[in-house]
Amino acid sequence: MEISLEDKIKHLEKQLTKFPQKKRISLLKMILVTIICPLILPLIPSRRSKGTLADYMGYQESVILSGILFIIIAVVGYENYMAKINDEMLDIEYEIDTLKSKIKERENL
Repeated sequence: MEISLEDKIKHLEKQLTKFPQKKRISLLKMILVTIICPLILPLIPSRRSKGTLADYMGYQESVILSGILFIIIAVVGYENYMAKINDEMLDIEYEIDTLKSKIKERENL
């Protein structure tokens, strides 16, 4: 049972409409992690000593330091994720275009 080209195009277009939702959800997750983790990280004790980062630097300075680190990591990670999503979208759009051109070729024959 072979799927027709029109059905494949519909399926791919349906996949293409789900990508903006993925982008929105991943952005919300990234923002939440970037806000919450710098507040908790200074309170977690390190492996080698019983003290926390807040004990060594003070809570405010350790929150600022971990916040800066998490922001940098989040921006780089989000950019890489968006590049991957955009590549997948372009691949699907290319596949849709090739399927449409195959349909036109069949109609011209």
